Amino acid sequence: MSHANEDEEGMAISLEAEALSLLGHVHADDAPLDAMLALVAFEARSDDHRAALARVIHAWHVVGAIDPAAIPLGDDVPSLPDVALARRARAGWLRRSDPIRRRVGVVAAAAVAAGVAIVLIPTAPPRAPVAQVYATALGQTRSVRLEDGSRILLGADSRISASIADDRRTVRLVSGQALFTVAHNASRPFVVEAGTTEIRDIGTVFAVTRHADATTIGVTEGVVEATVPGAAAMRLGAGQQVRFDRAGHGTVGAIEPGMATGWQTGLLRYNRAPLSDVVADINRYAATPLRLADPAIAHLPYSGTVRTDAIGEWVSALPYAFPVKVRYRRDGVEIAPRVAAASGR
Repeated sequence: MSHANEDEEGMAISLEAEALSLLGHVHADDAPLDAMLALVAFEARSDDHRAALARVIHAWHVVGAIDPAAIPLGDDVPSLPDVALARRARAGWLRRSDPIRRRVGVVAAAAVAAGVAIVLIPTAPPRAPVAQVYATALGQTRSVRLEDGSRILLGADSRISASIADDRRTVRLVSGQALFTVAHNASRPFVVEAGTTEIRDIGTVFAVTRHADATTIGVTEGVVEATVPGAAAMRLGAGQQVRFDRAGHGTVGAIEPGMATGWQTGLLRYNRAPLSDVVADINRYAATPLRLADPAIAHLPYSGTVRTDAIGEWVSALPYAFPVKVRYRRDGVEIAPRVAAASGR
């Protein structure tokens, strides 16, 4: 054998020893991700490193586990029957899919090309979700596309926090309103939290509006499941709406197509909604805020529409529909009961 061949063989054995040591750390270390990253860095150094790692991984899979101090490496590694390898796979020794592998990339591309299963590391816990915050300004709407393919249309002066994990997708509606078009995935539930109300997607399009003392859910397509503390889950289908008050009491009603989502085109539509909810919605679009001067008029039921580009006209017409009067103040518009309302006229 020539000196050149001896040098090459010696280098190969040295690389195999290093690769074996790194592979052993993947199983032994308390921080397997760090060990896996070191293995990836080794594989990327050169074609020789990649080939050495492929040989070591093949040997590891053949014998099930290798003691670096006792098992020689080389082309004469004995083969075991395929059935024995399959038995170990069923016992959990060989893991063909693992969250860590997905995160750091494929180790030993040459081994993968040869069809060798290469992952022998402990299963990592689901990745911790990283919350993303989205918000809109007064009168502004915003379309958000999540990494799972779901879409959220955020209403004016609204705020959400979205966390996408391996086993659950959670969106918290901090304030305002949003329209959800969900990419359905039964293994990764899509849940919207609005205060104490939780809305779980069952393949649907739905809108959620959060007010100071209530949460309204309107379903456009499909079905959602809504729950509040201390109450049984409630299922809502297309064309249904529920309003949960502060105490968690839900009132279900039918809605016309587009009533829950009309705000995306600048048209707010209501069917016997409390005046307080209507005013809260308008204030997300109005440059001059509206204020109810007396709680006695907060629950007056309003049915009709409000154009977000004609709020002034709506306010001017309000005294003709309700027993209220309008006062224009420096800090906004005040809506107060008429004196006649107290006498029942």
